[in-house]
Amino acid sequence: MRAVTNTPDGVQLNFMFLPTFIGFNSLVKAEIERLLVEKFSGSTVNDHLLNKMHLFVLDHLCTKFPIKGLRKYLEAMTSIEEEG
Repeated sequence: MRAVTNTPDGVQLNFMFLPTFIGFNSLVKAEIERLLVEKFSGSTVNDHLLNKMHLFVLDHLCTKFPIKGLRKYLEAMTSIEEEG
């Protein structure tokens, strides 16, 4: 699993797997979504791009919230396997 997910409506922030204080913060969520559009708009969506977007989100969050262990917590979501 990544911090972003590809949906029929386009790539979206996978906010349900972020820490609550981030995932339910509408201002932070909107900021990240805006930055993703600015940086990756027009790119072909594939696994490589989704991985780049995931790392971009992690880098941004760890810079914005310099909390010890946050990077490790966020990186752990890649261990979650989605079915289907």
